[in-house]
Amino acid sequence: MLKVSRNTVSTAYNDLEHGGDLKAYQGKGTFVVKEAISWKSQSFKNNIIKFVDLGIDEVLKIGMEPEEFLDIVNQRVHEKSMH
Repeated sequence: MLKVSRNTVSTAYNDLEHGGDLKAYQGKGTFVVKEAISWKSQSFKNNIIKFVDLGIDEVLKIGMEPEEFLDIVNQRVHEKSMH
């Protein structure tokens, strides 16, 4: 739906795994390591910023307007908060 390349997602997952936030188990999946993470944690914020930056880079690469990307992100946040 967002037309984000597999490499971008893979890079984001690798960054989060190297940062200690995710743990991958072959044949089982990838899981969040810490259940409660302070939003004030600078390393966590940096990981989120990297992930967002990767998304923005992909958006610019395909010629999508940044505002359109922001609309999609806002829509997803709204949808996720409804659950």
